[in-house]
Amino acid sequence: MFALEKYKGINSRFTCPSCGEKRCFVRYIDEVGEYLDDTVGRCNRESKCSYHYTPKQYFTDYPERVEKDELRVKRGRSLRPQKQTLDRSEPISFHSRSEFDPTLGNHFTNPFAQFLFDLFPGDQDYILEVLNRYYVGTYPFEGGQQKIGSAALTCFWQIDILGRIRKGKLMRYDALTGKRRPVFNFQKAGEEVEIPVYWVHRVLQKKGQLPEIVNFQNCFFGEHLLRSNRSLPIGVVEAEKTAIICSLCRPETTWIAVGSKQHLGGEKLHVLRNRKVIFYPDADAYDSWCEKAIEMQRLGIDAYVDSEIENTATIAQKTAGYDLADLLIDQQREINKYNILVSEYNAAVDCGLTPALPPKFEYGKVKAETASLIL
Repeated sequence: MFALEKYKGINSRFTCPSCGEKRCFVRYIDEVGEYLDDTVGRCNRESKCSYHYTPKQYFTDYPERVEKDELRVKRGRSLRPQKQTLDRSEPISFHSRSEFDPTLGNHFTNPFAQFLFDLFPGDQDYILEVLNRYYVGTYPFEGGQQKIGSAALTCFWQIDILGRIRKGKLMRYDALTGKRRPVFNFQKAGEEVEIPVYWVHRVLQKKGQLPEIVNFQNCFFGEHLLRSNRSLPIGVVEAEKTAIICSLCRPETTWIAVGSKQHLGGEKLHVLRNRKVIFYPDADAYDSWCEKAIEMQRLGIDAYVDSEIENTATIAQKTAGYDLADLLIDQQREINKYNILVSEYNAAVDCGLTPALPPKFEYGKVKAETASLIL
């Protein structure tokens, strides 16, 4: 039996996991006075937030936890796993500011940032603003494995809606193409094995700066942005790179990334309740994300799946996992070609010539005699 905790002073009121307001969230407690999950409760700001996640909804979402909770109540104490083994019911691990802060900035040595600067010439300040908004970091890889190239890694920090630093995802990008490259490779059983993604906590473990048993768990990349701009719809994409590019080109939406199509589910969905959410699947994941959207609607999430890529991608593009970032990159590259024609036209006019006008461009709008997806 669960009930909302009665007021016992400010320590009995918490930060709302939805709106982020402090001292307004009431949590549910059980017969022995213990809290359920830290997302289960009600926000007192009913007119501005209205977040209310009940124990019934929680156990419907996570039926495997009913038995554990019943056993815990019967024993009259918390059911704690042994410290020697990793268990998902263990307290979640978080990164410290000392592990987080040194990675921030240094964008001019970051290949992913360099790619964006070249793709959107003239918009460097806005690109830096978006990278800083998402806390995109730059990380020198020191894992002791064979590195591919000497460029720094891009660190996509996962920060949850309460501002806690969940994970740091390390990826390597080609500054010219914007494509991912392996973080490192090594030989195993006579074959070369490529590692496309690595994690900050793994690096720290190898250095002996973190214990072997930790419980870092995922959240949405960009989840911390959901605390503000609650009137904006939420756009969910698979890749962190896609979220950044969409934020540059379509700022009327708050963009977050799930990190992997298989990770669209679980506890991370709580933050999407009572919000308008539009899912933008990669071309090879449209059907599966439509099925997941139906499940989310049952959880009280106003979920909708966008079909822009599904309707425009070729068979080859769908096979290759073409996504919204690929579409926007292709469009911007065409825009850049158009801008070169505009510059050549203006130069010819300055020389007293009368060249033919560049053809009308089909994407974006004209900005300072040139076009851009960033308006």
